[in-house]
Amino acid sequence: MKIVVLLISFLVFQSFFSQDLAPYNEDFEFEVMDDDEVIPKNDSIHALIIDAGNSVKNIEISLKNNPQLREVKLMTSSQEVLDVLGRVKFDSLFFLVIENYIGTTLNLPIIKSLEFLQIHATELKSFDISKSLLSRLEILEIDAAYLVSWKSETSYPALSLIDLDAPRLTVFPILNMPKINEFSYSCSFKELPKNLCTYKELEMISFENYCPVKVDKCFVSMIEKGEYSNLTVYDKKDGKILMDINSKDK
Repeated sequence: MKIVVLLISFLVFQSFFSQDLAPYNEDFEFEVMDDDEVIPKNDSIHALIIDAGNSVKNIEISLKNNPQLREVKLMTSSQEVLDVLGRVKFDSLFFLVIENYIGTTLNLPIIKSLEFLQIHATELKSFDISKSLLSRLEILEIDAAYLVSWKSETSYPALSLIDLDAPRLTVFPILNMPKINEFSYSCSFKELPKNLCTYKELEMISFENYCPVKVDKCFVSMIEKGEYSNLTVYDKKDGKILMDINSKDK
């Protein structure tokens, strides 16, 4: 029995490990940077996975060797590594995945081509994309349990999906996202995001708000007509439910 348990544990570990070492886009040819390795120019790869064991110098050389990259996945990275991305100035870097970010602040450099941004950070408190020029950004996913400050531009014309898990965050900084179709969050907003009732394409909504908040009647109607949608308002995190509205299909 002990051998069976150990085998199962090993397989589970291998499954998680292999997922980490695979790009978000499974159909992309990719390389994984080993410690102290430089990736030479290779036009066939479109994704690069970078671990913290690599020196910043080697990371910068590898990225400059491969300007054709469409995806970069950073494992246990820091602000210093992100700054390298800004210096390389990619034309076709569409996907950026930041796993297990180290640090309490994250300032994203200018990456004009970016369409997909995913961040997981257990210590992050301050996040700034206000100068990143993300006019092409379509999908934004943030998982940051301690995030309290988020600076951004007020308008994102291409943004269609937001998945935000930041239970300490009290302010949503984006005022205009006309293409938004899916929006989910778990936060402590003092007021709901602006202009929700004007978003004609917004159909899938899942909001969990961990403090009392005013809800307009027009938004209640949007949720009820939405697809698998809900708005649940709590008096505090893990507190009692003050309001629970669900779409008619739930």
